[in-house]
Amino acid sequence: MHLEGVEMVLISILARLDHLPKKRFLAFMDAHNWLHPYDEEGRPCSWKDIPSHVGGLIDDPYRSLAGDVREAGGFAKTPTPYSEFLWADYFRDHIRKRMLKEKYPKALERALVVARARDARHLPGWAGRSGE
Repeated sequence: MHLEGVEMVLISILARLDHLPKKRFLAFMDAHNWLHPYDEEGRPCSWKDIPSHVGGLIDDPYRSLAGDVREAGGFAKTPTPYSEFLWADYFRDHIRKRMLKEKYPKALERALVVARARDARHLPGWAGRSGE
């Protein structure tokens, strides 16, 4: 949204933490699963690596893919924090990075199929068929 120039968004304040020192703020965020310090490759990183401004964030193409798959009905939106990161990690195992970069429509088509696979049923919002 930042890159698209969106200046205003609707938010819900879950907690007022502006009185906390940075270390305690980040500990609180982490304890509530409101902090997800991973890099664009899906690897864990230190909270110190998180940019101080949203403009400094690096795109994770698999997270973008997860957003497009959800938008296309591949899985349901859920209140589970960072569910799109879980889906991104799943797609990382099923969609080659080269396809994602060079043939995005084909990667999206493939991701829509694998999103409904039984091995994705542990993911939040899974919309496949239970079978049995």
